[in-house]
Amino acid sequence: MLYFELVRRLGPGRAAYTLALVPLVALVLSALFAQLALGWPVLAGAPRSWPATCS
Repeated sequence: MLYFELVRRLGPGRAAYTLALVPLVALVLSALFAQLALGWPVLAGAPRSWPATCS
């Protein structure tokens, strides 16, 4: 519902940027407050336990 409110207020083009920015903000906040190590696997979207879960 919040997304539709953004579309109404900002327009669809500008509201679509939130879909790209939310994951980036989440990664930055996780790095700052949860001590997430930002490496290539994390930035590529691999799970934190990768490759240990791959067998």
